[in-house]
Order: sequence, then C-alpha cells, then structure tokens
Amino acid sequence: MAPGPEYPLVRLDSVHRAYGAGAARFVALAGITLEIPAGEFVAVAGPSGSGKTTLLNLIGAIDFPTSGSVAIDGIDLTSLGEDRRAHLRLHRIGLIFQQFNLIPVLTAAENVEFPLLFRGGLGGTERRRIVDGALERVGLAGKRKRRPAELSGGEQQRVAVARALAGSPALVLADEPTANLDHETGAAVIGLMRELNRERGVTFLYATHDPDLVRLAARVITLRDGRLAGGSA
Repeated sequence: MAPGPEYPLVRLDSVHRAYGAGAARFVALAGITLEIPAGEFVAVAGPSGSGKTTLLNLIGAIDFPTSGSVAIDGIDLTSLGEDRRAHLRLHRIGLIFQQFNLIPVLTAAENVEFPLLFRGGLGGTERRRIVDGALERVGLAGKRKRRPAELSGGEQQRVAVARALAGSPALVLADEPTANLDHETGAAVIGLMRELNRERGVTFLYATHDPDLVRLAARVITLRDGRLAGGSA
C-alpha cells in the first residue's frame, strides 16, 4: 500500500500483542482497532499494565504485533525490514521518554543534535539552525550549553521534546512524559506539546494515567486490560 492523503496517519487493525508462552503467556493488547488522523492531539489513558506502553511501541515501530497490522501512512510496519523501520523512526517519528534519556555528557544543544547526525545530508550550519530553532520553541534558547545535570526536571523534558521535534516528524509518541515531574511542571510540558501541535500540525500521542493531564487532550483513547474502553477508537 502506498502512502497518501487517503490513509490515516496511524491505523491499527485487530492488533494483538502477547509475550511468553503457556502458563507464562501475558496478553498486553487484545484486538485493538483504531485510527489516528494527522494533526490530532491524543492521550492514551489507563491504569498501569493496561497496555499503554505496548501500544506506543507498536506504533513507533519498536515492537511487532503478535497478530493484526499496524500502518503508518498506509504502510504496514510488519512488511518492513529493520533498515526501513529504523529509517521510518528517524524521519517520521519523534520519541519522548519517561526517563528523558538525555546523554549526561552532552549539552542540551548536543542532545538535540544527536539524532540529526544519523540522518545524513545536513551540514553543521544547518544542524545548528535546526537545533537553535527547536530549543527556542521550547523556551530553552538561553540554556543550549547546559548539561542535563544543570537543568531542572522540567527543563530536561523540554530538551527531550526539542530533540523529538528537531527532525520535523509527522508523529510524536510520548510514554508517560510527565511521570517524573511535579503536577504543575507536567501540565506545562503537556501544554507546550499542545501548543506545538496547534502551531505545526504535528500529531502527538501521549500516554498518561493522570486524569488532569488526560483532560488536556483533544481526544482520549482509554485502555483497560489491553482492550479499548467504550468509544475510544
């Protein structure tokens, strides 16, 4: 299937994901079917163990479904080899992690630049322009030379947001991006993501179990025991 505007940005069709075998078999997702059009700002809600991280990993081409299909721009991810999956993650998907995953010895600017080094075709001047623009968008233009240990938790997560956006992805996936932040700072980070969604049309899909942060989403997908709760698709 070729990508095109007639396809939703993300589509899952009867997706199951199970781990282990026999008595140790655990079903993380059980028959998920949903679509996410481009430009949406979506929260994935549900208690711990409901399947939120598994869902994001499948959409992010990090994991494979046991059965069913996951498609980005109409392209079934299970049909891609690892090189094309890596290319997709690098060029189409931005990732924001709960633990920030910043490299301690690099500055904020160097952390944002790091994924760009793998893309190729970008000279140093162009990378600097992209990095400075991304840090400015998240309010950290004056802290480009600070290392993670010199930044607050909220600032570190803003660097992670800037890093995810630097490659101009169509889709940003955030797995519990506020779990290590206080409530006010977490709300500010989600508010920043919402602002970037409105300004740039980037699709955001973020997992959270905080009901206040769920309310900031334009749409909510709720998981319980690996299944969609009523009306979530």
